[in-house]
Amino acid sequence: MKRFNKLFLSKIAGLGLLTGMLLPTSCNKEFLDVDPQGKQPSQQFWQTQNDAVLAKNAMYGNLRGWTNTAFAPIAVESMGSDEAEKGSTPGDAAFHNNYDNFSHTATEGQTLDFWKGQYQN
Repeated sequence: MKRFNKLFLSKIAGLGLLTGMLLPTSCNKEFLDVDPQGKQPSQQFWQTQNDAVLAKNAMYGNLRGWTNTAFAPIAVESMGSDEAEKGSTPGDAAFHNNYDNFSHTATEGQTLDFWKGQYQN
């Protein structure tokens, strides 16, 4: 029991020492103020016509991506209406049946992909 207590106390002391060393370095303002990596600050970006073209291209860049053109938008936007029928065999892309029957859940993969395509990019 004494050995266990000694080992436990040494671990607590080591953890306290580590915390004491790391805490002062993380409490200064420079630790929180990090310059953006790989992004041009907005004060420097909107200077030329080329900057405007780059910004426009970035806004529309993901519209042809998988999450905006493939299964996710078809499932979310069309399968619950009379606009589309799944077709094919019952086992092929079976998740579409969940949308057709209004039995899909928020954790279903197509819902997440649709959200990523519309809001995350």
